[in-house]
Amino acid sequence: PIYVDDLENDRQVEPELAEMAQQYHIGALAVFPLWSQAKQLGSLILIGEDPYPFSDDELRPYLSLIGQLAASVETHLLVEQLEAKVEVRMMALKAVNRALLEREAQLKEAQQLARIGSWRWDLIQDRLYWSDEMYRVYGVQNDCPPTIEVVRSRIVAADRSIFDEAMERAATGDVIAGIEYRIEKPDGEIRHILVRAK
Repeated sequence: PIYVDDLENDRQVEPELAEMAQQYHIGALAVFPLWSQAKQLGSLILIGEDPYPFSDDELRPYLSLIGQLAASVETHLLVEQLEAKVEVRMMALKAVNRALLEREAQLKEAQQLARIGSWRWDLIQDRLYWSDEMYRVYGVQNDCPPTIEVVRSRIVAADRSIFDEAMERAATGDVIAGIEYRIEKPDGEIRHILVRAK
């Protein structure tokens, strides 16, 4: 530690420090640098308004606290650094999320304009996932879960064998690149469907 009993009259004190001590009414000063891994994190400073002769016995308790205080300061600095990194990553994730939402909106609009839907079939759970346009193409309400049975029920009877064969092959891992069939919507409209799979 560095300590000065009488800042105003000690000749080893630099004039700028002595002037500052006089301005702020500091008579005595003890400085304990806080070190961690050869890096100074800060200092613990004891200030007295009047000159005061610090004794070793008075300074000893502070010396025993320096290590703990340095560790606490270092932990606080690390937490601040981590919080800053988390904030940067959160901002990046928000930007990516915004971009994904924009892309999704663009895809929905493009599918609606082209009357093209997209779908995914989870063979393990036997679940279909449809884009919004798939519901419109098939004339199915959005609250109706898409299933193979729903699709099959819309297919014109003469074309069901094409669909059935494709589904049987897909279930064994043999995916047909594309099939064509006709569907009949609830209002009686006949639509020609081209399905591409991969």
